[in-house]
Amino acid sequence: TLGYNVKNKSEFLSQYKFNLCFENTQGYGYVTEKIIDAYFSHTIPIYWGSPSVAKDFNPKSFVNVCDFKNFDEAIDYVRYLHTHPNAYLDMLYENPLNEIDGRVYFYQDLSFKKILDFFKTILENDTIYHNNPFIFYRDLHEPLVSIDDLRVNYDDLRVNYDDLRVNYDDLRVN
Repeated sequence: TLGYNVKNKSEFLSQYKFNLCFENTQGYGYVTEKIIDAYFSHTIPIYWGSPSVAKDFNPKSFVNVCDFKNFDEAIDYVRYLHTHPNAYLDMLYENPLNEIDGRVYFYQDLSFKKILDFFKTILENDTIYHNNPFIFYRDLHEPLVSIDDLRVNYDDLRVNYDDLRVNYDDLRVN
């Protein structure tokens, strides 16, 4: 840590060629803003975290520490990039998103319909569950709260949801 808050994170990170993007844990699909912050700052992410990160981001656009046998090999590769400008620039200018036939590709279904259905499921469930932060007391079936009291405007939400479902094709990006 620096011991102080930076005023503009992107501006701060952009001073550096590389950015350490280490997640707090390794979990499939658990990718936070860390790698995105590096891309927005026009710096190469050195990533450790989700084993499936290459499904979310172009593996040619970042250093995936998990691709190496150990940290020493990963460090050697970062040193190589640092001392070989063409290799560094090739990685820096790679599209961070995966593409198929020149079009951005997401392995997950991120359609508007899928997102609406997700929120519909949340609104229609009787109970919200949570994950207790204390690892020894975790119970994924422990209710957080009953949402009956949160359904005051449920009918309004349902009407809006139906209206959105009717028009979601018009909102999709071609």
